Amino acid sequence: MLFRSLSDWPVVDTALAVLELAGGEFEFHRASRLLRSPFIAGAESELGARAALDAALRERVPPRLRLPALLAAVRHVTDPDGASSARVAACPKLVGALEQFLDMARAQLPGGRSPQEWARRYSELLAAMGFPGERVADSSEFQTLAKWRETLGELAKLERVAPRMTHAQALARLRRLCADTLFQPRLAADGGDAPIQVLGILESGGLTFDH
Repeated sequence: MLFRSLSDWPVVDTALAVLELAGGEFEFHRASRLLRSPFIAGAESELGARAALDAALRERVPPRLRLPALLAAVRHVTDPDGASSARVAACPKLVGALEQFLDMARAQLPGGRSPQEWARRYSELLAAMGFPGERVADSSEFQTLAKWRETLGELAKLERVAPRMTHAQALARLRRLCADTLFQPRLAADGGDAPIQVLGILESGGLTFDH
């Protein structure tokens, strides 16, 4: 099986992109992928509207921006009473999630937080954005989410060597942990359509093989 960095899996990439929004300026291309992600609030019910919204925002926002500017642009483009020529269908679930997320992101501690506090806060920020989405996760996504939570736990353990961190420092550490963690979800019990299935001694008992 091919192992990849945990940060390369879409659900984890979305989680990291959400946390980037709370840290000041970010690249619009990251926000663009986030708006179209299936792992945030209302992604399924507002799928078509968000694709149109993303296209409209590309014409009006700078390459780098902050969360308040992103929220203002989303409101402007989706406002049914607004004067924007690029107006698209409303995305109330997205706007609501961004508003809730912004309120929570503004509550920063000037002196930083412990790694354990950051791990807890990151979970709260993700919940405010509706992560991991409204649809039921498949087996691969479920396993990847479990590994993501384990990695947040590893961040919390860094309190022993780094008592206080800023958001930028904590997010950089979390990114590094995800990049250094190799991960591959296990196949379903029936092996799916995979040409090779790895079995333990007990699992292979009673089976016959061609070679």
